[in-house]
Amino acid sequence: MTQPDIDQQLPAPQQYEQSAPPYYGQNSPESVQGAEYERKATTYAVIGLFVLGFVFGPMAIVNANRAQALGTRATLGKVMGWCVTISSYLFVVLFIIFALVGAATAGSMHKDY
Repeated sequence: MTQPDIDQQLPAPQQYEQSAPPYYGQNSPESVQGAEYERKATTYAVIGLFVLGFVFGPMAIVNANRAQALGTRATLGKVMGWCVTISSYLFVVLFIIFALVGAATAGSMHKDY
């Protein structure tokens, strides 16, 4: 066995950045912001189920898209937002149709006794 020559130069060590990789439970600013958008999307969608769905539904969709842009999955908020938006607009259209039909037929249903 031969011993390495002491005078022989070793390669210089490579310089690495001192940032540690994220570990489980450590949140980056993007994931924290994404989780906040995800929470808002779900909250807006649930509120939209009960009141002003045509306002809260699109708000849920926008916040879900923002969360997904930051790498956070917000599928529940997006799906519920679309369901709330579509059902609320459908309800408004049907309400208008029934109101118009009711107003048009109200005068013809009056009977003189």
